Order: sequence, then structure tokens, then C-alpha cells
Amino acid sequence: SIRIKERTIPVALLDSYLQARTFVRLSNLKKVPESGDWVTIAVVVHRSSTRGSSNGGKYTIWGLSDLKGNSMMLMLFGEAYEKFW
Repeated sequence: SIRIKERTIPVALLDSYLQARTFVRLSNLKKVPESGDWVTIAVVVHRSSTRGSSNGGKYTIWGLSDLKGNSMMLMLFGEAYEKFW
């Protein structure tokens, strides 16, 4: 099992956030429900340096994994880039 040393979000808040949402495994993201509220959970295993987009904005690419052999790349632009990078 994995232990989280420094939580950003308290467990109770995370539980309340996840309660009304459908959990979609990283390996099933190609089959995401077309409607409804869903969530997936992954570990950031790689972060690229800041890159420039064609419109002059900044972005970064994160490698995500479920630690079971499934992975994907996530590109963060705009507000997501500013908030999480």
C-alpha cells in the first residue's frame, strides 16, 4: 500500500468530493461515461519543463500512472497550468 506523507486535501473533504461521482479507472478512460460526473485517480510519475504553445501560452505535460502498468499523458494549459504548475 501507499502512504501519503503530506496531504493537500483532508481525507473528509476528499471523501465528500468523491461521494457523488463515478470512479473511472485510468485503464478505462477511453470508455468514460458521456454524461454525469466522474473522477479518476492517478500518480504523477513525470513532469515536463514548461513549453510554449503556438498561441504564445505556456503548458506542461504530466505523465500519469495507476501503478498497475496503465499510463497516460496529461497536458495542462491556461488556468490549469497556472494553478498546478
